[in-house]
Amino acid sequence: MMTKVSAALFAVAVAVTVIVKFLIDKDLKFSKVLLHALIFIVLLLPLGLWHPIRNFILFQQPLGYVAPIPVTNPLFNGDISLLERIFLPFSTEAVGVYVDVWTEYNLWTYILRNSLFGEYNFGVSGVAVFTVAANFVLIVLSLVSLVILIRRRRSIESILPMLPLYLIQLAFFIYFNIKYPFGCSMDFRYIVPLFFIGVVFIGLGFQRSEKHSKIFEYTAYISTEVLCITSVILFI
Repeated sequence: MMTKVSAALFAVAVAVTVIVKFLIDKDLKFSKVLLHALIFIVLLLPLGLWHPIRNFILFQQPLGYVAPIPVTNPLFNGDISLLERIFLPFSTEAVGVYVDVWTEYNLWTYILRNSLFGEYNFGVSGVAVFTVAANFVLIVLSLVSLVILIRRRRSIESILPMLPLYLIQLAFFIYFNIKYPFGCSMDFRYIVPLFFIGVVFIGLGFQRSEKHSKIFEYTAYISTEVLCITSVILFI
């Protein structure tokens, strides 16, 4: 939080987790939970937010301040409708294997490739296609696993506090792109924790799924191998 205020989303996820845990676990006492929460807040606020609070006091810089970019900047994509930028899962524009931060606008198509290659073009298109395909399959598997975990009520506790963090960070990422409609706003660096959470979802989904677990496992194995092999070819 000292360097990136958006890290405060972790604290929000922790708060949601504590509330849900308190509602689920009847043995927890409200006074004890409240005491622990207050101690956590007293320790967290000075450590995590001293720098933005300092800037607010000394320079009147708003909390969560983002340096403005003029709409005349080539990165601006706010002239494209929200439907095409946010609400359509795939782009209606012509895109290549590698991203083009200056011209692309569909958030999800961009993230799929930007999470692998950043804003760089490595020139080897054929191999990169398999990298993107493997990444897409693994993302789908993580979402399917998440649905399996949510449908099984006994699995809810196993994904706390990951689920609140996943949903909150994803929601803020979408809001960020609506408020700041620029190519640079779509970068995967703003939601890196979702990668690690997605991996855990896949593992837990395998454990909870009985009928299709082997299909999931082999699909994940193959996709991961393809991702690793093609990454070695591209990056080394």
